[in-house]
Amino acid sequence: MKIPILAMVLIATLPAFGQFIEFSFPSPSPYISGLAYNGDLFALDSLSRVLYKMNENNGTVLDTISIPDTPNPPVGLTAYGDTLWFAESGTGIVHKIDIEGNELAVYDLSDSGPQSITGLAHFLLSEHMFIMDASSTTLYVVETPIGLSPVEVFLVIEDCPEVHDISAELDYSYYVAVACEDSVSPVRLYYDSTSYESLIIGEFESAVGVASWDWCRFYFTDPSMGMIHRYCCNMGGGITPSTGTNGNTLTTLANPSSGTLEFSLNLAEGVSPVLTLMDISGRLIEEIPEGYFSTGTHSVRFEGLPPGVYFCVAARNGLRARGVIVESR
Repeated sequence: MKIPILAMVLIATLPAFGQFIEFSFPSPSPYISGLAYNGDLFALDSLSRVLYKMNENNGTVLDTISIPDTPNPPVGLTAYGDTLWFAESGTGIVHKIDIEGNELAVYDLSDSGPQSITGLAHFLLSEHMFIMDASSTTLYVVETPIGLSPVEVFLVIEDCPEVHDISAELDYSYYVAVACEDSVSPVRLYYDSTSYESLIIGEFESAVGVASWDWCRFYFTDPSMGMIHRYCCNMGGGITPSTGTNGNTLTTLANPSSGTLEFSLNLAEGVSPVLTLMDISGRLIEEIPEGYFSTGTHSVRFEGLPPGVYFCVAARNGLRARGVIVESR
């Protein structure tokens, strides 16, 4: 199994000043053990054993969906297309259901490694599913349909007292969001086993459920406050440079409100990249096939952009890496 790993321009490290809670709304239950998003926001109630289907913007409960009765409380939640998946607490058992709550399949993965699953996550537009095992703080990955491919160790989560739900993103790069029982850093973005970013700025003691909503946006539960928050990593332009294994970095320069976005490529080796600008929905805005860039720093501008949020992608040799997210006003 191969997970795409970055080749040239690596994941951006987001600054604290750009992180904030976009909005919050009351949780439908104090016993939410998982969140998932597929156009609607779903919350899993481990006590009542139901799914709450909610409006993504104000938390209004649109429907209450009963799920199959299980010997152990349901935990973790992920959405993939028109299916939802959850696990049984303290076991390696995973259930696949449709959006009406009807059971489609049951998988026992305990012989493959996971012994106490607390979180599940699907890569967007990918057949890979992540499985968080709390007993060993190990993150596993498997291709779906489950049973046709082996369950493999992806990384080990370090320094998290207790791991809960997870969420994941895969486009040109990957990261995994982990709800961690840690008052200092209750939600984290992991890029590998030792490198993570804390996503919470504020007084939050813990997070139990987490779901990706958009690129570097997340819903997470805050049981201490009885709330669900939508969190934004960075919407204000400018990032801290991120250095990859080959020394190449992509960063933004000061971006005025005139609709001009400027990027700086700091190259440890000469390359011939293609720079692509997309809006937050993934729609192509502009593509610049560049010639050979020598070692050193180079600046590239995108001009005349309407107000909106954009991210830049750099490509080389068929492998792509999502870079930064910036805002034009």
